[in-house]
Amino acid sequence: MLTPKETGRSIFDKLKQGPRQRTDRIERTLKTGQRTDIYGVVLAGLASLKPGVESITYEVVRGAIRDVVASQTPQAHEITRVLEQMAKISLAEESSSPVIDWEREESLLHVTDPFFAYFLRWGRTDQLLEDGSGIEAT
Repeated sequence: MLTPKETGRSIFDKLKQGPRQRTDRIERTLKTGQRTDIYGVVLAGLASLKPGVESITYEVVRGAIRDVVASQTPQAHEITRVLEQMAKISLAEESSSPVIDWEREESLLHVTDPFFAYFLRWGRTDQLLEDGSGIEAT
């Protein structure tokens, strides 16, 4: 049986990878010195909030992203696009319910899975953000 940390890491990895890309993604630098693409940036912002199973407004998510990025803060439309894509990936995941849900009209991100919330709060997400393969971008 998988532990909450293993379950959370599995979906974290899938969300960080993002959907199949057609173009290179822009690499951004976090205040920790790590370099990652926009999917890693959004996850770093979420992890910095250390959420529980809760709803988070878009402005709180965007503020958290601003707090973790050292340069090239993503624009609003980039963040919402990534949140939409992450929600789709989460929905397509084989688990019984999605780990996150994005309500575009309400500008609310719902962290719905306790294992994912646990991993964001207690997992070593900082070690998983850098992708040594050379980032592909937005």
